[in-house]
Amino acid sequence: MVGHLQRHRPDQLPDALWQNLLQNGDTAWIRGTIDVDAGTAALLPIYQHPETQLTANQQGNWLKASANQGATMPYAIELMGRATRCCTPNRLTLTTPKWNSGHKVHEPLQFAITIPYNASTTAIRLVRTSDQAVLASRLVSANLPTVAFAGPAQIVGDEIQVSWTGADTDGDDLWYVLQYSPDGVQRFAKVVDGTAGSATIPLQYLPASTGDEGLMLFVTDGVNTSAVVSQTISVPLQAPVASVATPWEGETLPLGQGVAVQGSGWDAEDGFLPADDLIWYLDEVEVAMGEWFSLDDLEAGEYTLRLVVQDSDAQTSQMEITFIVAAPRYSYLPLISR
Repeated sequence: MVGHLQRHRPDQLPDALWQNLLQNGDTAWIRGTIDVDAGTAALLPIYQHPETQLTANQQGNWLKASANQGATMPYAIELMGRATRCCTPNRLTLTTPKWNSGHKVHEPLQFAITIPYNASTTAIRLVRTSDQAVLASRLVSANLPTVAFAGPAQIVGDEIQVSWTGADTDGDDLWYVLQYSPDGVQRFAKVVDGTAGSATIPLQYLPASTGDEGLMLFVTDGVNTSAVVSQTISVPLQAPVASVATPWEGETLPLGQGVAVQGSGWDAEDGFLPADDLIWYLDEVEVAMGEWFSLDDLEAGEYTLRLVVQDSDAQTSQMEITFIVAAPRYSYLPLISR
């Protein structure tokens, strides 16, 4: 299991000032990992957003009492200026969730936080607070990177194809995040996160467009971030996705035991579909409804199992597998008498 670090505001920072920073200041999205046993850490590329207002939900997460989040870990994020810590708040202590409290953590910890960002920051550091050791850091270079779409995004078959180019006068490595919004306001979905300059995006995982939809592309040189919005791209309604988890395709199961059946349906607009919208057929005969059930008293032979799912737009899809029920085979060794 991978641990996940949470975050809380410094206790010494007044609530009014903290809320003002969140609502009116720049923000930065910081991600990384910490290997507790090895004493090492890494900061992934950081995305800094000028004059970005956090949602009420994000503000609420920031202002939660740290006592409810678990045990404080000896790690902190620091924003550094030219000579020392530059900013208020300058240190954000990371904490573990409550289920990690009181237990030794062996797995690498992952964290992702959005914090207020000060324009005078020259470096962002991940520090072990017990001995002030700097485990990872990222310097803020002098110039913003640039990015542009290479041309309009195209829908080809059941995929979106899009490409872009980025440049940085400081020569820093660039990292991209591509997001899609069906209405230009909400439900931004991250569809690309990496160094590639192009993407092929399956339409079945994107909600249908409803208005000022489009793709938004971010580029970061490690901290400095630029963004560009593509022209409108119209994504049609998609059929849901049916998935059979058990039994497996071609699996042989023992005669006389029940067959555990499990599956699900998912839709880009609806999310996971309710049990009433999942219908199961065994050799073309309807046998059950829902996410899981058991097939009992099956005779030996080969069977075809099919799951049909339907979304709120009355679109359907299906997945079909075959499995075998067989009597166990026994091997008898000859008896040797002396």
